[in-house]
Amino acid sequence: KIATLYANEPTVVAIDLANEIQPLNYTDDSELLRMYNQLIVNVREIDKDKILMIEPQGGDKLQKASAIISTITDKSNIGFSSH
Repeated sequence: KIATLYANEPTVVAIDLANEIQPLNYTDDSELLRMYNQLIVNVREIDKDKILMIEPQGGDKLQKASAIISTITDKSNIGFSSH
């Protein structure tokens, strides 16, 4: 929905795909990474140019950016946000 709304809006340069992802403690990180990969695929069908932001799970679980990005098939214009 967000990608459709802002695909042709030049003042929107990035889309944060998910924020404070729940549940906080995935038992299988691959589930989280599959979700991000599918979101990226879906948005790229609508907008090939926007920067797409990805992040580790909410809370205090840390993942290396390289581990997250390694499972993403389309790595163009991806930003990693840890907070």
